[in-house]
Amino acid sequence: MKKWIVLSAVLIALTYATLLVSVPIDSTRDTIGAFTGPVNGAAQDDNIKASLDLAHTDLDTIIARAESSITKTVTGIPNGDDDLFTVTGGPIIVTEFIGVVTTTIDSNTATYTIEYDVTTPSGTVALSTAVAITSDAAGTVYTFTAATPGVLTPTTAGCSDQMAKNYWVCPIGKMVGKSSAANATGTITWYMRYKPMSPSSVVAAAS
Repeated sequence: MKKWIVLSAVLIALTYATLLVSVPIDSTRDTIGAFTGPVNGAAQDDNIKASLDLAHTDLDTIIARAESSITKTVTGIPNGDDDLFTVTGGPIIVTEFIGVVTTTIDSNTATYTIEYDVTTPSGTVALSTAVAITSDAAGTVYTFTAATPGVLTPTTAGCSDQMAKNYWVCPIGKMVGKSSAANATGTITWYMRYKPMSPSSVVAAAS
C-alpha cells in the first residue's frame, strides 16, 4: 500500500512538472513578438507584435489623410498683405474657409480679398474677389460663392442657410488676406478646414 501511495505521489509530481515546462518563455515571446520587431518575418499573422506594428502604420496613414482645421485671428486690418496661413512640406486641399468678425471694423477699410502666394513657381492667385467690408459689425460672417474666383460674401446676420463648397488646391506657399485701404481697427477670425495631400504637409497660422 505504501508503495502505491509513493508511486501516486511521484506521478502527480511529474504531471505538475510537465505542465510547468510545457510553455517555455521563449515560446511565449515568439508568439507575442519581440519588442524590437516581429520574430521570423514581417507578415501580419506571424505574431501579435507584427500585427500591432502594421496596425500602427495603417493608423498613421489614416491620420495623415484625415481632415484637419485651423484658425487665425487678425486684430487690426493692415493696409496691404496680411499672412494668414502657411503651407509647407506638401500640398493641401482647402474644403471650407470662412471668416467671422468679432470686433466691428471701422470705416478705414475699403475692400478685402483672399489670395494665395505660391512658392514654386512664384506667383499670386486670387481666391476671391475684392469686396467692401467697411464698418462690418461683429458677428458678420464671410463665405465664398462657387465661382472662379469666389465672391467674398458678407452675411451681417451672422448665420447663412447656404454655403457653397469650394475646393482650393494649395501647394507649398501661404494664404494672404489683403486690404486696399489705410490700417483699420477691427478683428476677424478665419476658420479653415483642409485635407493634407501628403504625410509631409503641414499647415500653420502665420505669425
